Amino acid sequence: MDVPSKSQVKKAGSILRKYMRGALNDEEAVVLALDTMEAWRRAHYEPLLSANNGLRSRPRTARVRAAITQRLKRRHPILDKLGRETATRTAATDLIRDVVSDRSDGSSADSQLRLTPTA
Repeated sequence: MDVPSKSQVKKAGSILRKYMRGALNDEEAVVLALDTMEAWRRAHYEPLLSANNGLRSRPRTARVRAAITQRLKRRHPILDKLGRETATRTAATDLIRDVVSDRSDGSSADSQLRLTPTA
């Protein structure tokens, strides 16, 4: 499967949310939605890796200690979040955002870094 468009990902999120809530029984649509979710995750692996590798040199240059981490969110937490969708966030937005980040508290990437000067 090629990289899905945002509209395809939004549709997949909607299908998965309906299925998780028992409002949809079309297993073929669910399988296609899961394939779309996995294709979206795969499409973000290389850019995430590249950005992470680029960021690793910055703390050394600034002579600070920093933990630079990366991960794609796993399938199970994404599906859990789709099942407990709130009124303020749509399932599609959750699916798009949650592939590469788990900042459900709304914090920015900057606030997640802990920098300490090195000697």
